[in-house]
Amino acid sequence: MLEPFFGLPQAFIRSSFCPKMKEGEIRLYLCLMHRSERYSSREVTITDDDVRKEVGAASRTLCNARKKLQELGLIQYRKVAGNKYVYVICNPATGKPYPEDPKKPIRYKKREKQEPESRPQSPVIAETAAIVEVPKAPEAPVSQKAAENRLGDDPYMTEHGLAGLFGNRDGEGNDDVPF
Repeated sequence: MLEPFFGLPQAFIRSSFCPKMKEGEIRLYLCLMHRSERYSSREVTITDDDVRKEVGAASRTLCNARKKLQELGLIQYRKVAGNKYVYVICNPATGKPYPEDPKKPIRYKKREKQEPESRPQSPVIAETAAIVEVPKAPEAPVSQKAAENRLGDDPYMTEHGLAGLFGNRDGEGNDDVPF
């Protein structure tokens, strides 16, 4: 069994936010998501000192990280009295705050299983459809080199030019070329 854990929105990974983010931005986001889970709220009030204690980031890094996370649509923030910031966790898929009260849990709804639609085939199409046979390409003549390598028996090898791959046929090629 897993120890207590906190989650991240799947869109955070699937929308490829991580490669675009610096370490300080990821640390701040992880801290906010942990606090959000811990206090069961999508609105988190925290000081920079508390963030530094939890995830180890410098104050200038946190300043830049806040701006970048808001630019990416992962959070919204505002400064309040006492050197605190109020962060609102946003939906990574939309870049906007989740609807309703931040204290109210959002229940995940499973997707409905979609049954494949059975489309009736039009009688006109069914009657006019015909099977068309595609003529096969004529087999290429088997070269002497291919016959020596016992590749000439396999039509696939000769049809696709693999027979005698490294040998010169009829003076073709340039011996000065290394491949």
